[in-house]
Amino acid sequence: MTILNIQHIERSPDVMGGKPHIVGRRISVQNIVVLHLTHNWPIEKIGSELDLEPSQIYAALAYYYDHKSEIDLSIDEAGQRVEKTGTPLLDLLKRAGYTPDRIFQPVDNDPETED
Repeated sequence: MTILNIQHIERSPDVMGGKPHIVGRRISVQNIVVLHLTHNWPIEKIGSELDLEPSQIYAALAYYYDHKSEIDLSIDEAGQRVEKTGTPLLDLLKRAGYTPDRIFQPVDNDPETED
């Protein structure tokens, strides 16, 4: 028997603070989980809004269930930041000059890594 390794999720210390994310994108597993499980977005909506394939979304959800306690803790910490500041993280990023296209852009287009 051969176990196939489907690679849609990666972790890199220099991308998204080391959080697991979709390969080549700045979309974390946590983002997918919150959209799907908290906001009840169907797979199709996540795919169309974030330009992701269903296989990428399902890989993120599979990763979540394999690392549930770690990601749940991260979600809880983000919720506590919102409660403290009264402002969702996306709003804080927008105030700091990030636009949705910059937040969710492919990693290859990261202006900080361009020479």
